[in-house]
Amino acid sequence: MKFDPEANDDKVVTFHDSCNVSRGSRLGDTPGGQFTIPRDLIRAACTHFVDMAPDTIHEHTFCCGGGGGLLTDDLLELRVKGALPRAQALQQVIEQHGVTHMAAICAICKSQFTKVLPQYGMGMDMIISVHQLVGDALVFGNEH
Repeated sequence: MKFDPEANDDKVVTFHDSCNVSRGSRLGDTPGGQFTIPRDLIRAACTHFVDMAPDTIHEHTFCCGGGGGLLTDDLLELRVKGALPRAQALQQVIEQHGVTHMAAICAICKSQFTKVLPQYGMGMDMIISVHQLVGDALVFGNEH
């Protein structure tokens, strides 16, 4: 695949390690691929990538607060509380590195963050899928 990372130049991206992927699966044939492959894709598709603090990512990731059947508006208060650790880690890279978007590969995480990030003073459009970043940067045929 060929990418034009400048297609995402308007973004400074970090990555949320979804808890189910981080703890319960493996991507690729390399141990730890579930951590490295999404980041490699983001780096290929974006010029500006920043990881959150090491004690909040990879196998130390925080749950988004929306998994385990909690993704209902009836439980919004609990979901907001569950997202607090990730919101704090995200706020840190916003302040220190000007992060504008947090990418995720999990649809539940995307739905959760769309709803709860505004509760922490962040825009609901800060959450973006890795798929969208890759799709926006893909170069087809003789482009570029």
